[in-house]
Amino acid sequence: MDRLTQAGLQGPAISVEGRRVLALTEDEALVKSLVAVGAEVTVVCWDAATDDTAWLAYRESLQAGWFDAAVIELPPQTWGGESASRRSVERPQGLQRLPPDVKEGVREANHRVSRAAEIVHQLRRVGGAWLAGCTPDTGGVLPWDLPDWKDLGEDCALGRFRASAEGVETGSATGGQWEALLKCVLRHRRPKPPGRLVRTSPYQMTLDGLSPAKSRRTGEGGPARAHLPGSAEVRRSAADDPNRPESRKEVREKENVAFPGGLRNPWRACRLNPLIRSLGVRARQVIEAFIDRHGEKVLSLYERLGDKDATGTPDDLLAELRTDLAAMLAPGSAASIDLEAVADEARGLASVFRPGLMEAYSRAAGDL
Repeated sequence: MDRLTQAGLQGPAISVEGRRVLALTEDEALVKSLVAVGAEVTVVCWDAATDDTAWLAYRESLQAGWFDAAVIELPPQTWGGESASRRSVERPQGLQRLPPDVKEGVREANHRVSRAAEIVHQLRRVGGAWLAGCTPDTGGVLPWDLPDWKDLGEDCALGRFRASAEGVETGSATGGQWEALLKCVLRHRRPKPPGRLVRTSPYQMTLDGLSPAKSRRTGEGGPARAHLPGSAEVRRSAADDPNRPESRKEVREKENVAFPGGLRNPWRACRLNPLIRSLGVRARQVIEAFIDRHGEKVLSLYERLGDKDATGTPDDLLAELRTDLAAMLAPGSAASIDLEAVADEARGLASVFRPGLMEAYSRAAGDL
């Protein structure tokens, strides 16, 4: 039985449709359950969370108030019972003269706590909810003993958990503590949440799914045209003939406003949808691992760029990379992704485009 079923969140008991949740967890079952009840989940692995460069995109989203809630599971290493040989009450950040490998593990654990404290600080600022948990062994030094966490001030101390949401003080009185706290966090409603981008047709996304108001001429009353965040309104010159047909350039500019990304505005798509950014980080990790695995066999391809006798990347290498990306996009069900190219021998059509892989990528990014 998954955690959300235990918490009574399945079915009509709770609606979290469109709630944006930042999840720092290795629990795939939890993530799938959050998605199943309608949450928009951005999963960040701890390697990415503690990489200062990879974290920049998530920090920007937190500062912009993108997320409504966060679920943080801190790995148990170096905390609780394990802390006896690594930490003390007087030195919770780590004892002196630790072996290099142990010291590095302590440093990484401290970095995770700093990242968790940053998330909590940003969610508090916008009235969001959060839940953080650690090792069930509470007999030693815990993450909450570090200065970065103590700087946050008072919070709801619930054994090995820390949380902030409506009802968390009473929500853990009975039943599974984690499940009860998670239920409170997901039910929490933050004040004045930002508008959501909702796909209203295969060709358009609008804020909160509302139809954009009609454009108004200068001096006319009524609402101005609604636009996606960061877009510029397409205007005609005041001296222009209002009755003339739109030019091809004007049509294209309106399309650029209506479409959040694609090849025309990839930077804008990434800014509007953090899932695209987090997915890009994971895809880069897959590609880098692929390059490391094959070494010179792949790197030598770069040396032949521009060479008229170059034959391109071998098909077997490309097929392997596509398989790796499919496994990243759909863990456990990569075989369901169609990796075949577009081809129609009868019409003489052949292409390297893989629509099945592109569709899987779009679904994983929440862009369909």
